[in-house]
Amino acid sequence: MLAPIEFGGPEPLTIDTGEAQHVFLAEIATTPEQLARGLMGRETLDPDAAMLFVYMPPRRASMWMENTLVSLDLLFIREDGTVVKLIANAQPGSHRSLGSDFDVAAVLEIAGGRAAELGIRPGAILRDEAYGSLVTDSAAVEAPETTESEDAAAPESPSEAQ
Repeated sequence: MLAPIEFGGPEPLTIDTGEAQHVFLAEIATTPEQLARGLMGRETLDPDAAMLFVYMPPRRASMWMENTLVSLDLLFIREDGTVVKLIANAQPGSHRSLGSDFDVAAVLEIAGGRAAELGIRPGAILRDEAYGSLVTDSAAVEAPETTESEDAAAPESPSEAQ
């Protein structure tokens, strides 16, 4: 059993797909301990719950699913709030490294399959007043169309836990 750890939030975050807006209630991970733990050990995740990993300054992020008991969708987010990569249905318990491939300011984890259900894909915008440095109200920067399942993810060599 994992020792309890406190996270920031929860706070509402909005993902704007351009066609609809979807609100998630997100716990916030900013400290090394929080970033390492993430959603490990959770047996369920509500459909509108999330975990936001914040990286300031932005950097290449690499996640993994060790000790994670539920499937997750991973949304890699630029400093301007643009979702630039989506890894759908990451497999619980996997040690495979799931990387951003470029600098990101945040990763949002939501329940596996929710991105597809809600039409969330690269180019969507994360809006959050509390993280103004993460999100701007300017038009979305064109994002590469990068969506993959865990099976197509990077080779196994996680650089950070979660």
